[in-house]
Amino acid sequence: MGAAPILSAVWRERQARWGPEDDAYTYEGGGSPLDRVDVFVYRADAKTAMTTFATIGMAVREMPGDGGRAELHCTVRGPVPREVEGLTATLLANLGGYPWSVGAPLGWGHMVSLPGDFPGFPGCAAVFLSGPVTPDGWAWIDAGEERVRVLNVVPITSEERALAREYPPEVFFAELSSRTDVFSPRA
Repeated sequence: MGAAPILSAVWRERQARWGPEDDAYTYEGGGSPLDRVDVFVYRADAKTAMTTFATIGMAVREMPGDGGRAELHCTVRGPVPREVEGLTATLLANLGGYPWSVGAPLGWGHMVSLPGDFPGFPGCAAVFLSGPVTPDGWAWIDAGEERVRVLNVVPITSEERALAREYPPEVFFAELSSRTDVFSPRA
């Protein structure tokens, strides 16, 4: 059986914007509320200093609470060791099922606690979900008659999470970005 039309549209849009992925991790069943989540990896290379992880699978279902459809993106500065790459893909696949596990949607400005540190980001045991993180960043993927929200996954420390509770999401993210490289592990 082929992919759902909405997932095919997400894949085509990514291919058009980023080209072919360098690798992919597939997660099927295993108790997840989603039948399948793929995490594509676009590795840092001579053209880009960033490694990007992108899910495909969340958008097959609308999130609970009329939350619409979404997919996750996570960008890390530089190359990522293969072991960390696999752990990151697994974390993102699990996070992809989070809305159905808790019965609530995810959106820009939400924070999610993790069971441990984000892979490769010591001290970051939570994530902040943001909209576009650069001026030419991606907010939505047009998938025919549907729009799929892009949720950028940013690992954050407990101190950063406390700061996020004090400000509106856009203000927090601007402040955080002015203080630290959000794409790199904290010093």
